[in-house]
Amino acid sequence: MEQIHDRFYPEIDMCRFLELWKEIAAVVAVPPELIRPTDSFNVELGPVKGLEIHSEMDDLEDAVLHRCLSLGLDSRKINVDTVDDYVKLFCVDK
Repeated sequence: MEQIHDRFYPEIDMCRFLELWKEIAAVVAVPPELIRPTDSFNVELGPVKGLEIHSEMDDLEDAVLHRCLSLGLDSRKINVDTVDDYVKLFCVDK
């Protein structure tokens, strides 16, 4: 994860980066070392097709809503398609 931080997000505080990266990993139930900035929440990290149970996307939506509320952002105007979108949007201090 340090290599990903240094290559793609050197301007973001490492602690903040790790917090967001691990949050994403927990929400989509994928080990953090397997996630890449270009991974899409609808494709690579999307729910398994055919499973009609509570999906990770519900958890992701909850995480986005929570972060938007804490930062005073209007979640209706937020578009988070990739891991990169999530990290860049929420890397600011609360």
